[in-house]
Amino acid sequence: MLIDPLISIGSLIPERSVLKHVMTLILGGLLFPPFVPAQSDEDCLMCHSDASLSMTKKGRTISLFVEGKGFASSAHSALGCVGCHEGFKPSELPHKAKITPVKCLNCHEGDQFSDFAKSVHGRSVKGNRPAASCADCHTAHSVKRVTD
Repeated sequence: MLIDPLISIGSLIPERSVLKHVMTLILGGLLFPPFVPAQSDEDCLMCHSDASLSMTKKGRTISLFVEGKGFASSAHSALGCVGCHEGFKPSELPHKAKITPVKCLNCHEGDQFSDFAKSVHGRSVKGNRPAASCADCHTAHSVKRVTD
């Protein structure tokens, strides 16, 4: 490298404040990796909007189809898919074989919900499962607001 005699060697070395900022950015990126957003609904619907998407569970065919318009207008649309579907890495495809069931009571609480277990709908039929799930009446993805 040729050095211009009019430029001093000190001017070729960045100022301390510049080095400090560069090092802060580098160390910050290593200690606190950039935020990676959760799977978007559009990502999920790339597969789940296919009406033929299904799986077999205990000898039964289970549809994995989600009608996008219905979900977009549902009471839960602002939560997004991963707001209710937890316990797996949505970006890993295929998803793990057993996905944690959605637990509506994680968010919905109060007397009307705790009384569900005492009602005919909540009484256990087999084992520890209620006779009906929330989705049996309210649907899984097109949940309507109470005001609708």
